Amino acid sequence: MNRSARLFLFNSIAVVVLLAGCAGGGETGTGGTESNTDIPKLPTPVAVGTITNFGSVFVNGIEFFTNTKSVFTVEGNSSNESELKVGMVVSVRGAVRNDGKAGDATHIEFADDADGVVLSKALTNGVGTLNVMGHTVNVDAATVFESFNKGLYATIGATPVGAVVEVSGFTAPGGNITATRVELKSANFSNVEIETKGVISDINLVAKTFKMGSLTVDFSTAQFKNVTAASLTTSLFVEVKSTQEIVANTLIASAVEAKKDHRRIDGKKGENTKLEGIITNVNPGTNQITVNGQLISVSPSVIGSLRAGQKLEIEGEFDDDGALTSKTEIKQRHASSLRIKARIDSVQAVNKTVTILGQTFYIDALTLFKDDCGSCATRIRQFIVANLSANESVEVKAYRVDTKWIIGKLERVEPENEPATIQGEVMSVVGDVVSIGGIQVKIANGSPPSVGDRVEFAVVNNNNVLTTIGD
Repeated sequence: MNRSARLFLFNSIAVVVLLAGCAGGGETGTGGTESNTDIPKLPTPVAVGTITNFGSVFVNGIEFFTNTKSVFTVEGNSSNESELKVGMVVSVRGAVRNDGKAGDATHIEFADDADGVVLSKALTNGVGTLNVMGHTVNVDAATVFESFNKGLYATIGATPVGAVVEVSGFTAPGGNITATRVELKSANFSNVEIETKGVISDINLVAKTFKMGSLTVDFSTAQFKNVTAASLTTSLFVEVKSTQEIVANTLIASAVEAKKDHRRIDGKKGENTKLEGIITNVNPGTNQITVNGQLISVSPSVIGSLRAGQKLEIEGEFDDDGALTSKTEIKQRHASSLRIKARIDSVQAVNKTVTILGQTFYIDALTLFKDDCGSCATRIRQFIVANLSANESVEVKAYRVDTKWIIGKLERVEPENEPATIQGEVMSVVGDVVSIGGIQVKIANGSPPSVGDRVEFAVVNNNNVLTTIGD
């Protein structure tokens, strides 16, 4: 792997995290503690980011090959590659080959950010927020949604309050989670084990409670690990588990474990890694930013272009202080501005393009692929452009770079007889023609929307002129 550090800045479907581990051992009784067991330290991850495809495992645009000796860990438990899913944020240990496009994985690990009850939601067309176990979870066009029953809950917007979900993602400003994947596991709580992770606040040793986000945790009957009730401190990162339903925004904890924040990487001087995440802090005075709790040094010429909330991919080398140092080359991508659900006109596998509604869309190394067509002849885990064909139904989220449309996420979906739809922000209005994310749509009936409106229209392609249908 090239020792010179590079930073790639993009605002597409990025995502982050997971990191390795924490000290372990058995639990003690309420209020008890234990000494950390010595666990061999795994090598520093060479990549941390979202799984975008399989057939090996694609992370951060790198195809990582696995073999019978590769180790897979899910939530601290030994697992296998089949348990990994598109949209999960994982850490990969191993080596990246000289071309930077392929690598060999010795360990791949996944840890979720929350696995519990949806307390409230505010979603419009699948975009907005969920409150999951007291955490505000940001949901956007990049978020992968999986449901235990697609017939009942086909979209993330159909997720009911009270449902149990598993969230993977990375830290956003304010301590929120930007979700890369939300999996609906159950429509309601039914004595399953639920968990939440994060830093604690508002500790009350008399009432035996603390807060995690907006959620109150009652630890009066909890088993403790790696910490005692008396030694709890504000900003400690913990994992809390429970088998009881949340009542009045209070969780009765069955276990509280102090852990290392799984989003952070601890690297030795000279080691390299490639990291995806969201900037939570920018310090122009020190030319440093914070991503996933990781301090990253950037050049003075770059710091001015960075801001909290931006999604990044950073390739860098650790210094003496444990900070990741990046000597930068910046490539910026924009957040997905367009969603189209329609049938494919044509596919060019060699050029990695698909034409939809008369518009050519390009696929690159970071495009997230997902086969979500349960009724298709074969549901494909390693799903690539060559598996697509004309007239198949797809949903794409895309963004524009210069004159090209780049697909951030492509899903093959159940075939429908419904009209094609286009969704995005109105960029301009000229007479009865509006630009939605950069694509021109003729309004056949009614008044055109206003600039800045986020709209969704059913459309038909008439000689490469998209025209709305219906009211």
